[in-house]
Amino acid sequence: MQSLSSQHENQQLQNRDMEMGRYEARITARLCVIFIALTQAGLRFMAVFAQPGVATTSKIYYLISIPFLILISAIVAIEYALYKKKGSKIAKYSPFVDFLFLLLFTAEWIITLYAALVKVSHKTDPPSYSVTAIFGFTSFGWRTLFQSFITQCWWLKAISPTIAVGLVMGYVVHYDPSQTLYTLIRGILQVLYIIVLFYFEDRIRLRMLLANVQQEKWMKINEFILNNIPENIMIFDRTGETKFINDYCQAFLQKYQCAENIKHFFTIITNLVQQTESGSNNPSDVFLIIYYPLIKID
Repeated sequence: MQSLSSQHENQQLQNRDMEMGRYEARITARLCVIFIALTQAGLRFMAVFAQPGVATTSKIYYLISIPFLILISAIVAIEYALYKKKGSKIAKYSPFVDFLFLLLFTAEWIITLYAALVKVSHKTDPPSYSVTAIFGFTSFGWRTLFQSFITQCWWLKAISPTIAVGLVMGYVVHYDPSQTLYTLIRGILQVLYIIVLFYFEDRIRLRMLLANVQQEKWMKINEFILNNIPENIMIFDRTGETKFINDYCQAFLQKYQCAENIKHFFTIITNLVQQTESGSNNPSDVFLIIYYPLIKID
């Protein structure tokens, strides 16, 4: 019973370590957000002060978006610095940070998209656009992918793109009401595509995670069983690399001071009869070598 309890505690510790490993990988990957946000802020300044023909309204919205980019960079930098200083203690604040991150990024996306929509003065109805305005729409690609750095929840990932598509739908309907039905159908389908893709991406990722956890679980069960067999058990692959040594055998090896050098252990064995059991001819398969009778050491 004590062994089972200890095994359960070890499993909990390993699960906690695995969760913290994923958290560390995520906030480390988020450092690229600083590069993206700062380069986007630079582009905003260029659009305001260096690009000719930009409407005043568009310039105002570009300037408004810059503080949002700076706040996003600051959040990422502060979160990473606190993690390095405090460690896993800040992980409990992760949902709040993700929500704040999502809120700021969504606001920045909508402001920037609206700035692109009004990038030229409305001298024509509907307004005409310069060629560079196309980039306001191609940014949908990287911004949608960017959601994976913000949150791991599939429906939260869909919020920002859905709002952006809704804004474009409203803008198109306003300037071309004769195409309202077509615009609504097209926009709703795009929102549906986004939701479906995020949902199934999440399902696939979850299935892969569960498969890995299940495999690790069975490996732990097998290890537990082998460790409770009072026999010397070693598992090797066909190249001779050690894959597993049970606790009973570890104690045996330590007795003869061979625990750190398995190859040396085999050099001092004599009068050994070997029997192998393998159901496959694949050289990469792992198989059990059974030695009998008792090992005789000089």
